[in-house]
Amino acid sequence: MAKRQKKSGSGFLAGLIIGVAIGATVVWVLTPQPREIEAMRATRANRASRASAVGVDGLSDLGAASATGAASGAADGAAPTILDLAMAAVERVRTRFGDAMTLGREAYEQGQTEVMQRFNQARSAE
Repeated sequence: MAKRQKKSGSGFLAGLIIGVAIGATVVWVLTPQPREIEAMRATRANRASRASAVGVDGLSDLGAASATGAASGAADGAAPTILDLAMAAVERVRTRFGDAMTLGREAYEQGQTEVMQRFNQARSAE
């Protein structure tokens, strides 16, 4: 005989909650921060001003900029490629991770200092 499985919605609910948590984390990590949005706007403004100011001498500059290769695809006014977007996302994650590590180290050092102070106070009180 086949075993009867217990029908419960708790497994579905747990999977739903875990999926929402993972999705929210991914969105939070990959969403640009306000300073990054401002930097992108400034970059676009710089490109627009350079494009409007291109003269006879600017043609040689454009040729040099396009000769730098595919790594600077977004820098010469072309639409960003998937590689450019992925590199930007990795850089954002790397920056956030570095910030989190710095905060963690500071909290650790502060906690260690407090524990040592309390330990020394307790030892001197004896």
